[in-house]
Parts: sequence; structure tokens; C-alpha cells
Amino acid sequence: MSGSIEALGSVGQEVPFCQSEWQGITFSSLGVNLSLTDLPTPDFYTAFYSRLVETYGTYRNLPADWLRSKTNTSRELSACIELDSTVLSFGCGIGFVEWVLARERPDLKIFCHDFAGVPGSWPIADLENVEFGQVPAQSAEQRSKLFNVIYLCQVLYAVPYGEAIDLLTTLANQLVDGGMLILVDSSVLPEENGQDDQENAGLASVLAKFIKKSYRNFWGASRIQDPQFWGWQRDNQRYQAIIEEAGLESIDVFAAAGQSFNLTTNLIATNSSGLPPGRG
Repeated sequence: MSGSIEALGSVGQEVPFCQSEWQGITFSSLGVNLSLTDLPTPDFYTAFYSRLVETYGTYRNLPADWLRSKTNTSRELSACIELDSTVLSFGCGIGFVEWVLARERPDLKIFCHDFAGVPGSWPIADLENVEFGQVPAQSAEQRSKLFNVIYLCQVLYAVPYGEAIDLLTTLANQLVDGGMLILVDSSVLPEENGQDDQENAGLASVLAKFIKKSYRNFWGASRIQDPQFWGWQRDNQRYQAIIEEAGLESIDVFAAAGQSFNLTTNLIATNSSGLPPGRG
């Protein structure tokens, strides 16, 4: 996905930030052009995910803290999804969250999409209740599909504000009546991720918070070696503005797995409690 730095709006907080590596892979080693002002290009993601497969090969070799965090994320999502639902994960990356969800919830039919088209290189490709496909806007067949649940896990930080509104509007049209769209993001405010109580936070959470602070300020990018513009860290108020502009209604917001979960609906129907299963 490509794009450039945008001006900040008046609602909520939105802070551009850079990174120079992920999962121990330095971006400068990928042999692609890096940018302080433009989001990573498709060539960047192709090179990065190819190197990730070469480096780790399979899920079990990835860092244990990352696997634990993503497992917790998957289980929080599972608690929000009713039995026998049809689910779309939009922007699934290497598909580990979906792999855990599909193995623990065989009742679900999970459809995966990612911009870089890389999940097929990982173990998730072997699961019978998982399918892969194109961006909905690119495929007439997928535009005709309707889902009970659509979720985006750590996706919107890399999407400019206006494009995020357009994306959620498009995805909302692929929900069944009363369907649910779930956003999982890291708020720029640690307390919105449930990280305000440091006495109860584990070492991994403390380190993650420190790393996020280190990369948070775009104007400090000169202190990062070979930085790449990575996106925008937003607070829940900013995400709420995107949700409302897309014609969705937020029905529950909570912190879990060191992130902020925002559950929204397409305004047609909710259950009698007004909350999704597992959150009432």
C-alpha cells in the first residue's frame, strides 16, 4: 500500500511514525528504496515477506513474545464471534492470528486477504476452513460475498485517514444485516491499550511500550538508522471519527492483549444486549 503523509485533522490524535526493522529484519537489507514520506511500496512488502519466510520458515520459529501476543489477540477475537460465522480477515499478513482462530474454531469459515498475498507461504494454507482471495474492490465475486464478521488486525495504522474511511465503507457493505466489523489497533495512548498499570504489566508489555515510544515521533526519525515511514499512530477518538464517517456505529470498545478493540456494526441490527457474544 502506498501513500504520503497527510495533515492532521481536528478530532483525536494522529502521529506519523517510522521504523527501521521488524522481526529482526532490517529494512535497509532488503534492497528496496526506503522513504521518510511515503508508505512502503508493494516491492517493499514482497521483499520483506520473502526474507521473513527465508529467516523463519514456519510459525514456531518466530519470536515467542510475538506468538504469545498474537495468540491472545486471536482468542479475544474468537470470544466476539458467534458459532458457524463466516469471517473475513482483511490484511491478515502471514496469517498466524487466523491460523490460531481456524484451529480453535473449526465451526468458522474464514476468508483471508492480504495486500502482499503472502499467507499461502505459511501453515495457514493447509487448513480446510480457510480461503484466500483478492481485495473486495478488485473482485466482483468477492463483492457479492457477505460476512457475519470482518476484522482488521493492526491494519489501519498504515492507511491514510481518508482512505481508511473509504475502506471501512466498502467493507461495511460486505456485512450481513447486523454484521460486525472489528478493528484491532494499538492506540497512541497506552492507557487505551490497557497498559496504564505498570505493576501488572509483564516485561514483554513494558518493552513493547518502550519500542512504540521510540518509533512514535516522525520528526525524530533522523535518530533511527535507515528509517521507513510506517504510518500513523492514532488514539481511539481518531478511530471513532473514521468509524462514524464510514457510516458504522461503535458498540463496544475495550482493551485486551495490549491493544484496543473497537467493535462496530452496520446499524441494521444488534442482539438484545446491544453487545456482541462474549462481551455482554
